[in-house]
Amino acid sequence: MLNHNIDSSVAYRSLSTETTPTISKATLFKLFALAGVLFIAFNILIYFFFGFYDNHNGESNGWHSLEQLTEPVDVIILGDSVAASGISPDIIEAYTGLTAHNFGLNAWWVYFNDVWLLERYIEKFGPPKVVIWGHNYEVANRQFNPVQQLGTTSYPYGFTWWSQYVELDLTQQEKATIITRRLFPLYYRQNTLMTVLTDISHGKNLLHNNRTDNGLSIHMHVAPDNVTQKARNRAWSLYGLYMINRENQQVSDAFFELIHQYDIPTYIFITPVHRIVKKNDKFLPSIRIQLDYWHDVSLRYDNVRFNPEIPTFDSDQMRDGIHLNEEGAEIYTEYLIDWIWGNYVAPSIEEIYTDLE
Repeated sequence: MLNHNIDSSVAYRSLSTETTPTISKATLFKLFALAGVLFIAFNILIYFFFGFYDNHNGESNGWHSLEQLTEPVDVIILGDSVAASGISPDIIEAYTGLTAHNFGLNAWWVYFNDVWLLERYIEKFGPPKVVIWGHNYEVANRQFNPVQQLGTTSYPYGFTWWSQYVELDLTQQEKATIITRRLFPLYYRQNTLMTVLTDISHGKNLLHNNRTDNGLSIHMHVAPDNVTQKARNRAWSLYGLYMINRENQQVSDAFFELIHQYDIPTYIFITPVHRIVKKNDKFLPSIRIQLDYWHDVSLRYDNVRFNPEIPTFDSDQMRDGIHLNEEGAEIYTEYLIDWIWGNYVAPSIEEIYTDLE
């Protein structure tokens, strides 16, 4: 029989004792300090990167190109991203002999940016010979968010506080929020950063400017089938009335007062859409209030002409339901040239409304 009489005290003494290491307060402080330094250093790197990225591919490229401009041009193009990618300064110059520059930016600036850009251009060079001004049908009812827009661009937007025509009445808290968003893009511009990282993973050259020297916005080709689906989605999403809200009326009034003060011939229009979008029975009724508004503006000012016609394009000439590709931009620019400088007489607003009857 085995002897089970084991000295338990000996067995106990043979077991190792596990101890939990302790971290001193000094070590914790060093770790937090290191994390803070790395965060600040990386944030500074991202801050300067966005300073370059925005001027070439992002929110402030229109402003950057204006500040880089050394000589005045005859024609300036203002508006949203549809105008930025759909109206070619090269074609204007080829047909008319007039120099042109496209300063269009994205639609979330609504009409504010048009006033500020034109005001700054006049301050720098004097009034241009012609202004071409176009926005897509949705813009008139959008709300401008100054904290979001001014807080997510690297360009120094101090001019928004000295503008004689549209001065933003920002609170101290709003100004502080804008500054904070600009100083910490690593936190506040995560979506843009993810877009940049995606572009890098797809092999996109971030050093490449997506705008030509005279401002035309150039984008990658989109397969026609994808364009058709995007156009259908946009047509299905039409809702209510795309009227011009009170704030945008006030800003557009300031824009046309500026135009009137310097007596600049100005041509305004709603930018083109995909054929599928306009074919929707809701489309023309939904923008009738806008058409009436811009028509009234053209009657109020002798130097403003409004074209109520909204040309349509097919999938092989577009990138989605409203944005043109390079082929579409060439065709649309030629159309505008014929209307502004040529013999084309746009239909009257009464003729446009016959489509509704």
